[in-house]
Amino acid sequence: EAQWRERRFVPLIACLVLLIAGVTVWLSHRIAAQKRSDLTDSLETVLKATQGGLRAWAQDLRADSLALAESDAVREPIENLLRTASGQPSNAERRWNARLKNALLPTMREHRYLAYAVFREDEAQIAPEFVKPGTKSSLFLQDPDTIRSALHGRFAHGTPRVARGTTPSTLSVVSAPVEDSAGKPIAALVFFIDPTFGFTSITR
Repeated sequence: EAQWRERRFVPLIACLVLLIAGVTVWLSHRIAAQKRSDLTDSLETVLKATQGGLRAWAQDLRADSLALAESDAVREPIENLLRTASGQPSNAERRWNARLKNALLPTMREHRYLAYAVFREDEAQIAPEFVKPGTKSSLFLQDPDTIRSALHGRFAHGTPRVARGTTPSTLSVVSAPVEDSAGKPIAALVFFIDPTFGFTSITR
C-alpha cells in the first residue's frame, strides 16, 4: 500500500520538476532579454552622445574657419598676396605673410591646428610657403577635393586620412572660402588638423 501511494506521487513530482525547469528557462530568457535591452539602451545613449559631440566639434571648426576667412585681418593680407605673389617672395610678400600669420596664430594655438595654407583660384599655394609656379604643393595633395570646395565658395571638412610625409601620420583638412567685397571666392584658407585632439578623442 505504501509503494502504491509513492507511485501516485511520481507524476506529481515529475510535473513539479518540469514546472520548475520551465520557469527557470523562462526566467533565464527574460533576464537575457532584459540585459540585451539595457545594453541596447546604453549603446544608443553613447552613440547619440558621440554624434552630438562630433556635430558640435564640426560646427566649431566651421564657425572658426569661416570667421577667420571673413575677417579683415585675414582677408587683407590674402588679397595683397594674390596681387603680389610671384613664386619668389619679395619684402612686401614677406610682410603680408607675417601679418597673416599673426592673425591666424591665436586661433591655431587655441585649437591646436598643425598648419595653415592659402591657395588661389589656379590651386597654387601662396602662403605660408611659395612653390614653383605651375606645380602642386605637397600640402595641396593631402586633400585636393576639400581645398577645391573652398575655391568654389563652399566650406569643407575632409575626413581624417593618412598624411604623406608628415608628423603626426594622420591629419584632417578644413577649408574655408575667402571672398572679395562682391562675395566672389578668391582663395581658400586651409587648416591642417591632427584629429587626435577632436575627432579621435570623441569617438574613442
